[in-house]
Amino acid sequence: MPEQAGDGRRGYAFFEFVNNRIRWISIIAVVVAVVLGVLGPLVASEDQPQFNPSGEIYDTEELVLDRFSSDSPIRGASFFVEVPGEPEFPNAFDHDVLTQAALLEFKRNADAVREAYSSGADRHLVTVFDNDLGVEIDGIFSIADIVDTNLPGGLANATDADVKVLLSDLLAEGTPTTGLRFTLSRLTTQEQGQIDGRLITVWRSPAFLAEVRYDVSTFDGEEIEGSTGLTVLDAERWLREVQTELRGTQTDIAVLGLAIDGGLEGDEQAAAASPFIFLAVAFILLLVGALLRSYWAMMATAIGLGIVMMSYN
Repeated sequence: MPEQAGDGRRGYAFFEFVNNRIRWISIIAVVVAVVLGVLGPLVASEDQPQFNPSGEIYDTEELVLDRFSSDSPIRGASFFVEVPGEPEFPNAFDHDVLTQAALLEFKRNADAVREAYSSGADRHLVTVFDNDLGVEIDGIFSIADIVDTNLPGGLANATDADVKVLLSDLLAEGTPTTGLRFTLSRLTTQEQGQIDGRLITVWRSPAFLAEVRYDVSTFDGEEIEGSTGLTVLDAERWLREVQTELRGTQTDIAVLGLAIDGGLEGDEQAAAASPFIFLAVAFILLLVGALLRSYWAMMATAIGLGIVMMSYN
């Protein structure tokens, strides 16, 4: 017990020392803060933070990006198109998005986006040529476009049977459109079946991938380094609008963008964390003031926390 009492007295003696010299400590803290405020910006590194560790593999990756990167302003965004209310482990037999209704709904939503952003001041979409599929992508591309183009009368005048027969031909091995298989879910299934007496391969998939190609130079603002590479916040806001328009009423489909707004998410998470940081600092100051019963000790703690935050920034 005496030893514990001694430890308590020694601990209290430290705070007593601080409290008795609080003015000098406060003056020193203010001087340090001023020095950091003046010299900090002069010595601070302006290099972009690197999220990759160093090493031969990452050095090689940086070399490849430097040698083969393009200065083109054309960017691409990916969107998953799936069945609404899809479970964690969907079954293609129960959750098939390769149907006439689902493909038609997405095609109509995509056409509305093309019409809105392909001309005038809102011209962001661009037309590019896909070397793998050998087709021209008019801003937005998915398997729905290929199916609609190859059906007499389009998707609007087709049946599920018409879609399944056409998909059997489009996705067959060795055809120019075989690459469409890679836009389907890994849970895609194929089985032999008959439609109108014809033996076909019936394709079912709970999801497929759609691509949006746009010109980032049509947006205001500078490019910034984000977790997914260079990004423009105005472009990310636009991609969120595109996601909403591609979703439409979500009767037969659900649409989800893949890493389309990393920069905005970072800013929003930082803004959401700010009140909690403020509350934590306020709690620390109240705790110090209550324990030491000293206004000056609380002020010194506030100055110290301010110096820490300035040094961090």
